[in-house]
Amino acid sequence: MQNSVITSPDGQEWLGCTKCKMLKPNSKFMARERKNGKKDRVCKKCHSLDVLTKTNLGSDVLKQLKYDWNSRDGLIEHLQKYRKKTRNKLSKQHQELRREIITYYGGDPPKCAICECDLYEVLSVDHLFNNGANHRRQVGSNIYASIKKDNFPQEFQVLCRNCNWLKNLATRKYKKIQE
Repeated sequence: MQNSVITSPDGQEWLGCTKCKMLKPNSKFMARERKNGKKDRVCKKCHSLDVLTKTNLGSDVLKQLKYDWNSRDGLIEHLQKYRKKTRNKLSKQHQELRREIITYYGGDPPKCAICECDLYEVLSVDHLFNNGANHRRQVGSNIYASIKKDNFPQEFQVLCRNCNWLKNLATRKYKKIQE
């Protein structure tokens, strides 16, 4: 079954998964190579379950359910809900951290340093010395966490997105004039 290829009348190939032993269309598969160089045909569901099981090494329940083919769909659904819940929790933490940083630099209630716009949704943290790209290369994508970790350095300000863009354009024009 695992090496069998069936072609449907519309020309689509159907293959057998080496894990769940189910026949599925070719688009539902990903090819992965074994250590001996041979290709192992595993459907995307089985592959994602394998990845999830390997990342949760301490979970005996996952290891047990890994080969219980009847409960695979329920397990995948449970893991996807868990992942979504974790993502929402991280998003809430990020929003709280963002609010803390913007309130620290923009006052309470926070305002743009140039136009004094107080609409929270359009406010963002700006690097005073235009070194944002270098700073992101050093600390990664989570600037808010690095600001808090560095104990709120004074090289930042809060600008609305319009003022931030205008500052960016002015900086570009100034650089062109100097060249």
